[in-house]
Amino acid sequence: LPGHPILGSAGLCGAAVFACIPLINTFSLLLILFGVKGFADGMLNTGTNTLLLWTHGDKAAPFMTGLHFTFGIGAFISPLIAARMISVGSPHGNVFWLRAAVSAAVSLRTLLDHSSPDPFINNHSQPGSAGTPVAHLPILILSALFLFFYVGAEITFGGWLYSFALALELTSETTAAYLTSGFYLAFTIGRLLAIPAASRFDVEKVIRAALIACLLTLGIGTIFFQYPPVLWAMTLGTGFF
Repeated sequence: LPGHPILGSAGLCGAAVFACIPLINTFSLLLILFGVKGFADGMLNTGTNTLLLWTHGDKAAPFMTGLHFTFGIGAFISPLIAARMISVGSPHGNVFWLRAAVSAAVSLRTLLDHSSPDPFINNHSQPGSAGTPVAHLPILILSALFLFFYVGAEITFGGWLYSFALALELTSETTAAYLTSGFYLAFTIGRLLAIPAASRFDVEKVIRAALIACLLTLGIGTIFFQYPPVLWAMTLGTGFF
């Protein structure tokens, strides 16, 4: 099926969920809505990556980096907007409705774009040959497991940091939002600097150093999180690495 209408439909679905969230006062219904949003987000995430590969083929790497870099920018800006709206006394629902409006506008434009890229098919490889996924199945499985835990940790930290700071009374609502924004700002900067780092140093060494730094930052932060400077250092360090 054409890719752009699928992405546009998924985006509109996510926008509709955001618009409904402030109106829901039943947890079970809220849970269902977030499940629908997760499904739509999955289609958007995988779909955009796939279309970039189909469009640029072997030269897609910088465009993929650009996609995830702008994801980081959006994740940085969104909490800032929410914090500002909350600080001036705007109802929490307005944050969701603003997000829904922006998403709907972009998604509608994408939905109406029927010039989707054609599937990229490599006809030069035979099943089981050295360059195919069949021969590389073990590394594919390990890579999938690595990304499963890595992305899970990233989303857990970024998604629960706000609630964590409030539940332990470490900061105010506005500062907790800034804390989340700081995480994604450091995350975005780290992604940007990873491009020259990966071109200058061995990629395995870069990943290994980043993992060690993440564990050290989280370890120290877990013990001394009650001190605001340590909480901020843990947040920025984890996002960056």
